[in-house]
Parts: sequence; C-alpha cells; structure tokens
Amino acid sequence: MIQDAFVRQRARQLYWQGYPPAEISRLMGINPNTIYAWKKRDQWDETPPVQRVTQSIDARLIQLTEKQNKTGGDFKEIDLLTRQLKKLHDGQPDAAATGKKGRAKKLKNHFTPEQIAALRGKNHQQAGVASAGLV
Repeated sequence: MIQDAFVRQRARQLYWQGYPPAEISRLMGINPNTIYAWKKRDQWDETPPVQRVTQSIDARLIQLTEKQNKTGGDFKEIDLLTRQLKKLHDGQPDAAATGKKGRAKKLKNHFTPEQIAALRGKNHQQAGVASAGLV
C-alpha cells in the first residue's frame, strides 16, 4: 500500500515535469490506463503551481533527511529548501486560515463631507477678502 503511494507520487512528479502519461507508463512499467486514471482521479492538472512546487520540495527534503551519510552539500540543500518552503508559505497567506480580512482600498482623491465643508468655508472667506481688495 505504501509502495503504491510512492509509485503514484513519482508518476505525478514526472507528469508535472512535463512527461506525457504514455512516457511515464513506459518509464515506470505501469499500464497507461492506470496513469490516466490517477491523473483524472487525483486532478493532476488542477493542482495550483505553488502546491506543485511545495510538494516537490517536500519530496526532496524527505529524500535528503532520510539519507544516512549526508555531505556538506546535502546540508546546504536542506537549508536552501527549508528556506524556500518558508518563503512559499509566508508569501501565500490563507485569509480563511488567518481570519484576517484584506485591507480596505483607499479611494483616490476622495473627500469626506466634513473636508468639503471646510474647503468651501475657506473658499468663501478668501472670496470675501479678495472682493474687499485685501489680497
């Protein structure tokens, strides 16, 4: 059962890398109809790009962390991938999950009724001063 999940995940990764289902079938030795069924059932085409990248990074991180004898390059890659995951998660806040609403857009060149009244009052005062010849 677990092995089937890994096979399906590998097929999905290959599909997202641009391999057609027929080629995936040939590479993995799986019936093409099975690949097409997985593609349809798991909605491979409807997966958002950010989720595709996140799942690919997750798979690589698991592969690296399970490795027994890690090299310095492996540790650097683990660090890079975890930072990339953090950036992806920080850059994609889920409004429903955070409970926050988006900021209301400010109307451009918008005056409130109080501001309009104040401006009219100043204009009337200046008009009175100008007509008196004091300007």
